[in-house]
Amino acid sequence: MVGVTKEQERLFRRMPPGGEGLLAPIFRYSVPVRVADALAMTHGSARLAHGDVPLIADETRSPRENAREAASYYAQGLTSREDLRTLGVPRGHPVVRSFLGEHWGLADAQHESRDYLVSAAPLRLLESSSGPLARREQLQENAGVVVVWHDVTEARRLIMEQRAHAETEAQRALLQTVIDELPGSIYLVRGHDARLVLANHATGEVWGTQWVVGQPMSEFLAKNSIRILRNDGRPLPLNELATIRTLQTGVSVRHFQETIRHADGTTLPVLANAVSIDPHVPGLASPDEQTHDMEPAAIMVHQDVTALKEAERIKDDFIGIAPHELRNPLAALKGFAQMLRRVPQPVGARDESNTTGATAALDAPVELNEWQREAVETIDQASNRLVELTDDLLDVMRLQAGRLELHVEPTDLVALLRRVVGRLHVITTNYTITIDATPKHIVANVDR
Repeated sequence: MVGVTKEQERLFRRMPPGGEGLLAPIFRYSVPVRVADALAMTHGSARLAHGDVPLIADETRSPRENAREAASYYAQGLTSREDLRTLGVPRGHPVVRSFLGEHWGLADAQHESRDYLVSAAPLRLLESSSGPLARREQLQENAGVVVVWHDVTEARRLIMEQRAHAETEAQRALLQTVIDELPGSIYLVRGHDARLVLANHATGEVWGTQWVVGQPMSEFLAKNSIRILRNDGRPLPLNELATIRTLQTGVSVRHFQETIRHADGTTLPVLANAVSIDPHVPGLASPDEQTHDMEPAAIMVHQDVTALKEAERIKDDFIGIAPHELRNPLAALKGFAQMLRRVPQPVGARDESNTTGATAALDAPVELNEWQREAVETIDQASNRLVELTDDLLDVMRLQAGRLELHVEPTDLVALLRRVVGRLHVITTNYTITIDATPKHIVANVDR
């Protein structure tokens, strides 16, 4: 009970609730009632207008039945509130003149709270009296209190919504400012078709044009003639893009290399990171979207790796040039090392046993001592190792470029193995290498 004193509240609680007369439209039909003078609406003969046919209340029925019928017609809009009937007030109830009643269900009382602005002022009745000398006016004190209730629920709710909206916009502006200062491209997409939600300035630089919020990714790429390529230059299908894969599978994609080709033909190598995020994040889902039918969302980060690609190209160029440049000095080093293993005596060398002084050509080789032989073997072994390293570098270069070719031909594996063992025998004399081949010839199609 609102707008009453404690004593009046205790009085009202002792009175039985009614449901007839002016209260019938409220309790039975949930229709509000507002009349100017309830005392003028006492029960009696009531003339009801039902369409064009006037209806006269039946005198044989009780006032309660007539009042109930009038309430029914009023609730259906068949008569005006002036035709409503009142059955009076319970014993002890204050006299009612102006009356306003509105249905407020129990569910509303339990689940909805209302805010009111209450204004109260004392009511004083003005009495006028006249006399032979002057006219006097007296105020009758304590005549009553006027209480006005203003429902400010909707106004306060609107203020709270505006305040929440302002706070949300402030946080969104702060987030936009932060991501705009980041050097890499960052954007937020949602839905299986990757509709843009939020993006920073660097995103436009990476794509070469601005992506409109709400536009699907496929439409954006097609409209701006943008293609995404693999590392080898082949087109990357739409369903294999890091963004689409994350939205469709819910699995984040890390460090995926893509090349963006703009409409003018320029290319930009990027490192893509797609991170799946919870679609229930506040502010991400629309208010009318069902909780169980949330669309997937992902944050996409593109890092420009042009400088890294240039460094990689320089490295590849070095790997491609170095082995070829090393081959010539290595061949000379290896050839002279093998020659020094057995050095022949120079032609025309003097024979000290020849007392005549004549020179003699000695074809017999001069044996190297132990330390000389070990030094020459070390040089020859190191040169062989360098040759193998240069061959490996060339294979790595061909593998990275996708141009490794195998020259497959019928080859006798036993004969090939004997040649390798013969080369190793020249390098070292500290180990014995033998070949045990049951078949003397094994032929296979290999790259020797």
